Amino acid sequence: MSRLLFLSTVFFALGAPFQVNLVLAQSTAREIIGRIQEQVGLSWSDQTVDTFKAGDPDGPVTGVAVTMMATLDVLQRAAAAGHNLVITHEPRFYGH
Repeated sequence: MSRLLFLSTVFFALGAPFQVNLVLAQSTAREIIGRIQEQVGLSWSDQTVDTFKAGDPDGPVTGVAVTMMATLDVLQRAAAAGHNLVITHEPRFYGH
């Protein structure tokens, strides 16, 4: 496990918003999520609530923020930092 993955896991578990600075190389949100799914080490379920809830998954990503809950404060801080991809445990909208 890389240090970045370890730290993001720890911050995620603690519920703290964690901004990940990656070399995005004009990646889309869909491509970044695909890379994350490849590294999980388990097969990814097709039937899941873990989906894009808002925005354009094929648009360019300027930064990534990871959080336990995407509260208004977290979303405002992510936007202020130039991060337009927010990965959250609890979605903003109930989707079951």
